[in-house]
Amino acid sequence: MNTMQQSPNDESPAMIHRAPWVIIDTAGEIYPDSPGVIEDGAVLIIDGIIRDVGKSSEIIGEQHGIPVRDHEQRVLAPALINGHCHLELSNMEFAGSADRQADYSDDPTEWIKDLLQAKDSFQQTPGAGEKLINHAREVLERLAAEGVGFVGDIGNSVASKNIGLGQTTEVNFLLELLGLSGKSEEQALERLKELYADGSSGFSCTAHAPYSTAPGLIREIKRLADSRDSIFSIHTAESAQEIEFLKTGK
Repeated sequence: MNTMQQSPNDESPAMIHRAPWVIIDTAGEIYPDSPGVIEDGAVLIIDGIIRDVGKSSEIIGEQHGIPVRDHEQRVLAPALINGHCHLELSNMEFAGSADRQADYSDDPTEWIKDLLQAKDSFQQTPGAGEKLINHAREVLERLAAEGVGFVGDIGNSVASKNIGLGQTTEVNFLLELLGLSGKSEEQALERLKELYADGSSGFSCTAHAPYSTAPGLIREIKRLADSRDSIFSIHTAESAQEIEFLKTGK
């Protein structure tokens, strides 16, 4: 399936996009004979907002004078969403190699140890910050080419909030915090307070996981996320080891 990327800046205030096939969630209610897919369909865009979708003959017939852009041999569909990723780890592709995967078997803790070690080593290299952002933006470009229109990006560095600036794919950055008990929890709560102090950070915070973040810290992060109408994301139920730890403490 080919994908179409467009910028509001290169469009007229109104445009009809026609394609051999248009995919929409509610098509089954509108066209029962072809649920989910409209053959020879069209999408009406006005001021960057989808105003109507349906058969091209109907849309074009009702909207006289609005220019039509044909997308032959293409499928128009809602943008894909990557709800949770870590763009600042884009350069850590070692974790996906077949030889390393065999070493991890069913124990993600070994994978995490390798990942953190590789991350620390990379951060010691000259120009690591710039390399990280450039590599992450290359990944964003690949995602955009595949039709991804929104990315939920989770990072541990405040600098990572800049990865999505000026990119085609919209990026919602969340700063991930963790602190399981005692001093680590207190430090995370203090950092959370500082980050939200003046409301000008330009991003929100989220929790890492139940095995790494104390219940009180999770509740406070969630409370502040709700107060800002922000997305709240958390890793959970990722491994048998995590479940055993939460149930038994072992």
